Order: sequence, then structure tokens, then C-alpha cells
Amino acid sequence: MTFNGRKTILSSDIEDLRNFIEGRRSILIAQSGISNLAKEFIDENLLKSEFFDIGDREEAKNLETVMSIVDYLGKKNVGRSDCLISFGGGSASDVVGFTASIYKRGMELAIIPTTLLSMVDASIGGKNGIDIGGTKNQIGTFYQPGIVYSDMNFLKSLSEIEYKSGLGEIIKYGLSIDRNLLSFMTGHIEEIEGRDEKVLRSIVTWSQRIKLGIVKEDERETEGVREILNVGHTVGHAIESSSGFKIRHGIAVVYGMLVECELSIKFGLAEHGLCDTVREIIKQFNFPVPERFNINKIAKYIINDKKINGGKINFPALKRAGETEVIRIDIRDFLGWVKDEKIWPAW
Repeated sequence: MTFNGRKTILSSDIEDLRNFIEGRRSILIAQSGISNLAKEFIDENLLKSEFFDIGDREEAKNLETVMSIVDYLGKKNVGRSDCLISFGGGSASDVVGFTASIYKRGMELAIIPTTLLSMVDASIGGKNGIDIGGTKNQIGTFYQPGIVYSDMNFLKSLSEIEYKSGLGEIIKYGLSIDRNLLSFMTGHIEEIEGRDEKVLRSIVTWSQRIKLGIVKEDERETEGVREILNVGHTVGHAIESSSGFKIRHGIAVVYGMLVECELSIKFGLAEHGLCDTVREIIKQFNFPVPERFNINKIAKYIINDKKINGGKINFPALKRAGETEVIRIDIRDFLGWVKDEKIWPAW
């Protein structure tokens, strides 16, 4: 798929990755926790890539990390036509994608997602962001990768909590956009729980195509189309941030979807029984039961939501499985409803 002249290749064939970086100097950037896996990947696939370690998890998503990469690239005389390779989860692709977009006004970018969440979310769509002051993605760019290489083998050793985080985003696609995906998932619960490679490849590819199709229509969120991808994120991001990022992103989104479903009912938009459907899916896929949330703290994080404009928030409201409507709501009214304990479900 092509965005403003930049083509993005989705592939699970290592030859496509080799062909993309052939003739270019490449620097593979990874998080500390998987540095050995990254080096093994370079060796096993005979990639002539340099290696750079950016530290671990969400804490690495800051300007200091970005500038350390820029400093390295400058000292090593890396050129604009060379390629940065992100290896890891969403934090890695955010940092590496952001750096690729600003270094010498843009260089080549390849993404190798190693988590389920990054395969279906962070690596797709060209959004790159870093955290400021404890708030997610306060500085960022839109910059499409040249290739996203997804290898299902990485998912075999993924921790259960990280795996559930990825499933949360896939469920979001099903609930908000494509009910056929949701039906497929609920019909293959055992295979998904057992990490069957064939079924995983199906739901990963399905999710990637859903997201890319929407991004193609509204790459920079100027038309309102892309905002339906934010189902569960208004409340979910705030839950994630208020927990100090202890609650994984996709799991926070699942919690957020259930709360936002209750809000949609309050607005008279959601069909009867939709919240029960969301609650049943949470049980079917064995998502962890959350501790009691600090609602006032969550509300404070919502105030920094990027979807707020002119005192109103663009809220993607679930109507029924596979259908979402974006509505504009006064942020003061919205925060008042969020603070109402009655819309926070019993888990």
C-alpha cells in the first residue's frame, strides 16, 4: 500500500526483508530485554546490520533515547538512504520510527515487530510517538515504514500478559469495525489460546489489513475516518497512564472498551446487550480482573487526550459489534460522565 509516494510492504517472508535492505547500510535497534534475540536474528538470517540497544520497555520512549540514536547515526556517518530497523514491541517502533522520520528529514525504515500488539497496532499506520511528563505520545510524527516483517515464531515465547495485550487490540478491530473477525475469534478460542500459528497468522493479517485500509483513507486523522481506531483508547490510555504503565496497553484498551460501551448506552447509541457481549468476550479470553480504578486520576489523564479540540472531544462510540460512530462531546460533560461510578462496570 502506498502513502504519499511511500510504499509499505506487509510480509512474513524473510526474503522480502533482505531485498528491502539490500544495498543499504542498516542499523537494527532493539530493547535491552531482547538484545540477544535481536543479535540471533541478525546472525541466523545473515543480515549485515549494525546493532544499537535503546534500553527497555516504555521508559525508553523519551527524547533522551531519540537523541542517543541521532548522536550515534551522526558519529557513524549514517546517510539518509540508509535504513533503521526497529526490532521489538511498540515502544521500539515508536522511538525508531520517530527517529527515522526526523533524522536528515527522513530515512528508510523497516519494522520487525516481536509482540502480538506491535504486529497489529504500533507497526501499522505510521504513527510514531514518545512520552513526555508521564503522558503517552505527546510528541510524534506520521511516517510510514517501507516494510513490516511479521514472524509468528516470535509469539511462541511471548509472556501471557503481553500476548493478552495483543489480543485486546485484535478484539477491538472486531468489536469496532469487522464483526466477522470477532466471530472468527470466538469460533477459534482454543486455537488462539494455544497460539496456533495458522490461526494467529489469519487474525494478525486480518487486523493489519483492517488498520491499513482505514489509514489509507485518513493517514493523518484529518478526515475523522481514522478516529474509529481509537475505540477503547479514550478511557484505556488514561487507565494505562494512571497505572504508571503497569497495565499493558491492549489490556487497558479492553477495560476502556467496556467503560466506553457503558458511555455509549448513556448517549443512546449502543444497542441493547452490547456491553454484555464485551463482558463475555473478556471472560472467554481470560483477561485479568483489574483492581479498583482511581476514577478521578483517570479523568485527569483524559484532559490531555489528543482528540480534544475546541473544548470538545471526538469520541468513537460503539453502536453494535462491527459498527462505530464518532461523536463530538463537550469535554466537561464527558469528564462528568466518566467520573460517574455507575458507568464503571463490576468485573
